[in-house]
Amino acid sequence: MGGMSTLYIGVSGLQASQSAINTTAHNLSNLHTPGYVRQQVVFGDRSYETLSVGPVYYNQSGRGVSVMDIRHVRDVLLDKAYRQESGREAFYESQAQVIEEIEGYFGELEGERFQDYLKNMWNAIQEVSKNPLGTETRAALVQSAVSFISKANSIYTDMRNYQLTINQKIINSVNRINEIGEEIHDLNKMISKIEVGDIESANDYRDRRDYLLDELGGLIDISYKELPNGVVTVRAENVDFITENGYYEMDLIHPAGDADPELVVPVWNYLNQKEVFNITADVSTVKENDIGSLKSYILARGSATANYTDVPSQADFDGGLESAEYIRKINSGNYFAIRGSDGRYLTQISYKGKDGQNKTVTISDGNTLDRAAVRGIEKELGIKAIDWTDYQNVNGEAGSSKAYQEAMEYYDDYVIPSSIMTIMAEFDQLINKIVEDINEVISPTMKLASSVKVKDKNGNEITLESGTRVMDSNAAGYGKDEDKTQGTELFSRKHTKRYIEYYATNNNGDYIDENNQVVTDPTKAKKYYVYNYQSEFDLESLYSLTNLEVNPDILSNNQLIPFSTKDGGENRKLMDDMNALWEKDDLVLLPEYSSRKNYQNYYTEFIGQMAGAGELYNDMIAQQEKLIEGIDGVRRQITDISSDEELQNLIKYQAAYNASSRFVTVIDQMLELIVTQL
Repeated sequence: MGGMSTLYIGVSGLQASQSAINTTAHNLSNLHTPGYVRQQVVFGDRSYETLSVGPVYYNQSGRGVSVMDIRHVRDVLLDKAYRQESGREAFYESQAQVIEEIEGYFGELEGERFQDYLKNMWNAIQEVSKNPLGTETRAALVQSAVSFISKANSIYTDMRNYQLTINQKIINSVNRINEIGEEIHDLNKMISKIEVGDIESANDYRDRRDYLLDELGGLIDISYKELPNGVVTVRAENVDFITENGYYEMDLIHPAGDADPELVVPVWNYLNQKEVFNITADVSTVKENDIGSLKSYILARGSATANYTDVPSQADFDGGLESAEYIRKINSGNYFAIRGSDGRYLTQISYKGKDGQNKTVTISDGNTLDRAAVRGIEKELGIKAIDWTDYQNVNGEAGSSKAYQEAMEYYDDYVIPSSIMTIMAEFDQLINKIVEDINEVISPTMKLASSVKVKDKNGNEITLESGTRVMDSNAAGYGKDEDKTQGTELFSRKHTKRYIEYYATNNNGDYIDENNQVVTDPTKAKKYYVYNYQSEFDLESLYSLTNLEVNPDILSNNQLIPFSTKDGGENRKLMDDMNALWEKDDLVLLPEYSSRKNYQNYYTEFIGQMAGAGELYNDMIAQQEKLIEGIDGVRRQITDISSDEELQNLIKYQAAYNASSRFVTVIDQMLELIVTQL
């Protein structure tokens, strides 16, 4: 029996060495397989046979060697640190990528610099001011204006298109996260099935799962733990993603309300479409919420296409009925007033419903507002109620109005966190300011001191209320054309005339002329040119990029540019005012800034801010790269395969196999001798 037992010991050595050789060969064959972790054979003694027991010892005989486990070597703490820091690096890499892309649109480092277009516009104005009646200088101004506004529109369009490109990256990232969730769930089932008997380790499946967790950690903030049965559960952004029994898909929805319907939002369907990310929360390394490229892309992209109205101005929001923002919204047709100038709520609102029927709805008793009735009108008309008292400052304190505070809250929560929205809004603010300033010089407006009765071109009677913005004909220049056209703007809004023409009437509805004399011909009546807030498509019309162009009338006839006086001479005051625009410090980059800039200095600060953000992100990336390099270096010392070391192991295990083989041969010969010779 002793001989046979010894033979089994030799066989166990053969089996253990063969397993070690196979494991080493498996390591070498996966030398370049992504995510593969080297495997090690763990040997252990088989059970011992007790021959006798003495007072202070056991007399035992070994039964050979066995393979206790084939383990893949990892450090769970290093894995956790690597996934967290690589996720943070991915966050800042995505942010830096966005800034770098947008910087290229302005061409300040290479290519066509927008700054040159700005300077060319200024030079053209200086030249035309020397000879405002000259055909050549007017033509040069128009050409510079065309180049200026075309380049600005092109940059703004490029930013919008890039916003949509990022939107597609978000869609792709969400799809990939769901694919990873499904694959990890399938791997969990395979690993659990293989390891259920505690006989074999599913190392290759575990390697694939760990590789997927590395990738998932770069996409989204995750935490995870392994259960005793080998299943790994994962939480993403602090909610369950992969559980023991399955995984929850992340979905994409198109938001309602003021957000851009083209820009998708990731949600958890199983949590009643709860948004995956709280984009209004402050992001910082301290709070550990600056992790994952998906969140970075969502923040950088933003929730809408921004324009100059997204940068709140205190002056525009304070003043109640005189508030510029209130007037703009009321006149845009996208809002309706619920309070009269006497400070009391309106009792009734009359409107034409979507069914074409005229309706009158009671909304208050003058003091108490029926908010349900107001919401009903908002829903039916698709426009919002607006209260001018929300635009009054509190105790004369600038910037204290409710409307301004709400605008600043939106700005802080949704505009500032988004690189693209911030740059779009600030750039549009510059272009809007230049365009409106120039237009206001050559086609100035004023507010009516008192209400007047007028008729529109169709003969409908209308009252122009006090404060209505109209062309200031006393200050406006004249064209050099035959009709000496007055008030033609240089830059116009597409599908929107600067003014709507109305004809003055008396209380009886008769047309009256400049001397308040009744006339029968409307063309002989006194005219009021009312500033137009709406396009012909009944949409709010802004002097905003993509909606701007050089006035087509001026493109056809530059003699319409109102640089002349009524008698046909040079309007020097107008030209002086035009030149003064470029030296006027009237722009702030951010609402909280107190220092005002002229156009050129604003643009310089704007580009500097962009470059500063890019430099900050690159500094964070460099810091993360060093940190990850250190973590991954230690991790790879444990997990990576060394071909030299594996070849040494192969030789060692081959030698052990040969030794066991020789041992078995000797025992076999001994047994043969005993059996045949006895």
